[in-house]
Amino acid sequence: YINIINNLELIENNKEINVFHFGNREVTKMKWSELKVGDIIRLDQDQYVPADLLVLCTSEPKGFFSIC
Repeated sequence: YINIINNLELIENNKEINVFHFGNREVTKMKWSELKVGDIIRLDQDQYVPADLLVLCTSEPKGFFSIC
């Protein structure tokens, strides 16, 4: 049972997300496990979120967004 949980955690932590870098103003892919507090991520529609986050802006009219 513990091996199954460890394998699922490994799969989740190896998923990638888009991270914005201020220095060169580029967006690159980073593994969820490499994210740090303060990283700015770019989410696309229907993309899963790897952790707690604060929404800074949205492309939706009137700033709407939803988290399910």
